[in-house]
Amino acid sequence: MPHGAFEPVPAQAPLDRTVEPAGEMLAIMRGQAYFHAMNQRISLALLVALTAPALAFGATQPKSLGVFQKWTAATYGTGASEACYAFTTAPAAKGSKAAPAMLTVTERAGDPDEISVSQGVNYAKDAKPTVKVGGQTLPFFTKGDTAYALHGNATTKAFLGGSNAIATSPAPDGKSVTDTFSLTGFSDAYKAIQKACPQAKATKAPSSKKSSKKK
Repeated sequence: MPHGAFEPVPAQAPLDRTVEPAGEMLAIMRGQAYFHAMNQRISLALLVALTAPALAFGATQPKSLGVFQKWTAATYGTGASEACYAFTTAPAAKGSKAAPAMLTVTERAGDPDEISVSQGVNYAKDAKPTVKVGGQTLPFFTKGDTAYALHGNATTKAFLGGSNAIATSPAPDGKSVTDTFSLTGFSDAYKAIQKACPQAKATKAPSSKKSSKKK
């Protein structure tokens, strides 16, 4: 998990929180992501079973907001501490039993558009991962096994107008780790978390005549 301080400190850095996205909530999202990758649909009963280890610490049960093609939306917590998040997973290598790489967008009161990537590695110190969407290369910074967008608002806007997000990160062994995330359904998933957490004042998603939410 996190290994010491880092500089500079971006606006989206998870500071002064009892629970970081890279901790308890990320564990919950990983459980959901695994089921999502296997079936592309979430059952609340199975979601609760998958997240039991994290919930054993007294956490509130997550609530699904739906599956939107390649993206899943949910809420976690209540009141001022409520977080609304959408996530997707990258295709895993054939035969791999590792948790799939995950891309997450989280909205909280006063902290909109926190974007994180988890690729199953502890990033090298001072690593500078990037996420490429179309012709845009978006900078990220790392803390332990999670990378965060330096500019959440700009990154979200790129996601809303893109088709894929390609995350490339240097690993401790010097090799590059690359994962491709589909952005199909992101706009509708993002609108769902905006509606659930309007206090976050996040980037406004473009309207669409047809929803991508699965029935």
